[in-house]
Amino acid sequence: MRTIIKSFTAYLRQVFTMYGHVPDQGNRLEADPELFLFSEELSPFLPHETTFEEQVVFLLALMPHIAPEVLDPFLVQDPDLKRPYTRFGGWRGDSHTGFLPTGETAVFLLSAGGADKRQEVCRLLGTEHWFHTQHILRCEGQGRGEPFLSGRLILSEEIVSRILYNKEYQPGFSAEFPAHRITTSLDWDDLILPYYLREDLEEICHWLAHQQEIREQ
Repeated sequence: MRTIIKSFTAYLRQVFTMYGHVPDQGNRLEADPELFLFSEELSPFLPHETTFEEQVVFLLALMPHIAPEVLDPFLVQDPDLKRPYTRFGGWRGDSHTGFLPTGETAVFLLSAGGADKRQEVCRLLGTEHWFHTQHILRCEGQGRGEPFLSGRLILSEEIVSRILYNKEYQPGFSAEFPAHRITTSLDWDDLILPYYLREDLEEICHWLAHQQEIREQ
């Protein structure tokens, strides 16, 4: 992860340098994607080869979990309005004091190349993109009637668990997951069920074992 953090920090510094640290509509230069290609390092966590834009959005959502200080430049305030820059997006958590990115933050980073990337970011965060269908990343938390890209960039618990703890995510009992894990010393052969229920259970087991292959085909 150290290489990813270092490269993302370099890209973020490059973007802020292009804007003169403060967003300037008339001073946009071309971003250098060569600073920011991590297909090999990201491959254990992502089901597809990624584009430059997908990497930016994914790593932007990942930074608060692995290196929150990297996003501190977004905490700078507009000296005239004495408030955070609207273009940066962002939100504050209940206990986290650092910057947490939104869809607007992704637009700011990707638009440093010149063209406005708002529609592209909307596509990446939409329900048809594999970020959403593969349960990787979602944009949520928009208030009623508020812009879609004001939503928070949220990584799935599964991805966070694999990256931080190198293990599969196992949800605990909560209001969002009202179930307890049950363990037993018995085996499947000890289970007595009608044949049709056993077939249903076997189908579920096959899905859990081969879900990636099933989704792709």
